[in-house]
Amino acid sequence: MAYNMLREFRPKIIAVTFPVHYSVKLAGSEEPFFPKIREEIRDFFNGVKIEVVVPPSLPFDEISGMDGHNQQVKLIRQTIAMFGYGFGLCIQAILRACDVGLIEEGDLVIAMSGDTAGLFIASNTEHFLNRQNGYKCKRYFAKLEI
Repeated sequence: MAYNMLREFRPKIIAVTFPVHYSVKLAGSEEPFFPKIREEIRDFFNGVKIEVVVPPSLPFDEISGMDGHNQQVKLIRQTIAMFGYGFGLCIQAILRACDVGLIEEGDLVIAMSGDTAGLFIASNTEHFLNRQNGYKCKRYFAKLEI
């Protein structure tokens, strides 16, 4: 939808997926669901040159045996969660797209996930919390349910 609406502006669109191992339990099912881009959508992305990033992990994932790190990452996740689940996914998508070189640190980007969108200054994961060249949120939009 974004491609069709913005095509005349020739935006660089990047899709960042969940890691391959990521799964959720859907309501009413005991089987894990692994969210993936459907083949026909991937074919469309290839046809219009939309890059797809399938990260091995998300920046705020825990690391087995790294208790201190995991406590810090948990605090980051909980803080970001105050703005909604989609907000955290926007941040992590930007970090991963920057990590793999599809966007540059300091680029002004729009990220969308679920019911959340925002205008951000990109950063890689290493510099995420750095005052000088870290991630910044310029505008944040979310559908609020009351």
